Amino acid sequence: MIAVSYADVPSTVTSVHVFAWQDGRAPVELRPPEQFSTASGSVQVECPSGAAVTVSFVRGDEYLLDGPFDCPSVNSRRRIDLTWRRTVRVRAPPKSSARPDITWVSASREAQDAWPRCAWTETSAECWGSPVDAHGALLFMDGDRVWWTLVLGGAPVADFRQSVWARLIAVNDVAGYGPLTAAIARPMTSGERRMSLRLDTALVAGASAVPVSPGSVWIQGDQMPPSAWVELSAARAAPTYLPLDEVAHALPSLTHWVTLDPARVLDGVVHGSQGRAGGALVTLFRLIDPPASKGDPHQPRRVFAAETVAGASGEFRFDTLGDADYEVVVWHAQFGRGIAAVARGDTSVTVRLESAGQVRGRVVVGGKPVAAVDVISLPDPQAYAQAADLTDVKGGDARTATDGRFVVSLAPGGGGEVRVGGGSYPIRRFPLPRAPIPLVDLGDIDLGEPLEVTVVLDHDPGCDIRATGPIGRSGLQVIGGTRAGPGLFTIAFPEEGMWEVHLLCGRDEHALVPTFVSITQANAGKEVRMAVR
Repeated sequence: MIAVSYADVPSTVTSVHVFAWQDGRAPVELRPPEQFSTASGSVQVECPSGAAVTVSFVRGDEYLLDGPFDCPSVNSRRRIDLTWRRTVRVRAPPKSSARPDITWVSASREAQDAWPRCAWTETSAECWGSPVDAHGALLFMDGDRVWWTLVLGGAPVADFRQSVWARLIAVNDVAGYGPLTAAIARPMTSGERRMSLRLDTALVAGASAVPVSPGSVWIQGDQMPPSAWVELSAARAAPTYLPLDEVAHALPSLTHWVTLDPARVLDGVVHGSQGRAGGALVTLFRLIDPPASKGDPHQPRRVFAAETVAGASGEFRFDTLGDADYEVVVWHAQFGRGIAAVARGDTSVTVRLESAGQVRGRVVVGGKPVAAVDVISLPDPQAYAQAADLTDVKGGDARTATDGRFVVSLAPGGGGEVRVGGGSYPIRRFPLPRAPIPLVDLGDIDLGEPLEVTVVLDHDPGCDIRATGPIGRSGLQVIGGTRAGPGLFTIAFPEEGMWEVHLLCGRDEHALVPTFVSITQANAGKEVRMAVR
């Protein structure tokens, strides 16, 4: 047997073990633990010449390691690696019988040593030599699935999980920007508007992003929707957008390193026909397709990024732009719409509003002007479904002033209608011309009185009554009824049309017969009899 001596052994070590080592198999202890005096700080172990061995210096559940190394042919001295380590045990996945090699993916940029090293037992994987403060993932592949678990310092390690794709994303300089977070999103297109230019966003179903360390996140999922992306964010950095298909198709054993950029600020100002346009709604969109070449009629799709309201002097600011092309869209209730492109690197923008015309009027009830009445521009449903750009079919919204007057802009594409009223007021609707026109003057608009109808039920289940409508018109409303007695309700309908009436019993809905009721001036003050299903 050959003697191997170690000096400067920490005083907290309580025992020393010598193992025969073979990668992929559980280590076998060669002899009983060596005893030594903690006061001297030195220890001597013996091993068979030429054998591959590992020496473990244990304190509680942690240990220092030397090896694996080939036992020398003569007595010698060796030094201890002073990295405290532990053994990570993870239960074998119940849905996988495969026992392939397990890979360690580190969240650290530091040069990696030979540890941890893993082997399978009947019921679990054991990974020896994991640094106590290590952050990263253990994983293996089984067919088209990746099985993984996260190692988060000294925290307990969960069982293996499976997904179609998984990847560790880490940044090069987290100290300068703050902890990293991630979201996995996709563009969302309405079923009736598949040719939309401006899209909403939604999180990718089943995908998740888990912080592994301040500078890294583990992402995983089963789906890769077209045009989906991973958005990386930090408090003092510009957001970074990574195409999900590029990230997810790479080997999960390879960390995806990124470099964050400083936060990008965009200052802007809005000009209307009468000077700066204070109070305008300013929306920022990010282009998710490459910008169109000159003369290409197909515009790139874009998704919502942020929104603000311009100050009194028309000024606005966005402070979270990333390395991407953007577009600013501005709406003003009276002055119309304006659109401006924001290329990579731009830090300022001026948006000029253009009006397609205006609608004005005065709202009265019983001959007296009424303040704070909603005036909403609604697109034609068919135009809405066919429009590539919804801002082409949306006009301005407002509330009446103290004198009952309002002015709103027409939609750039024309058409649609203006809905006046709502809430506690009746509703009047006015169709708008499709052709551009400088001014549509609606004059005095008398809202009149709501159409009050008494609903009589064949029996009283003790529920509330609700009505939704008018069916087939833009701007559906939900209104409630007032109980007037057992099985009796009064409902003040704000406008004529077809309404769906139903009962609301706690969280459950119950249908009535007939389900739909046509409300006209002829119904006002009369009863409508309905049966409870």
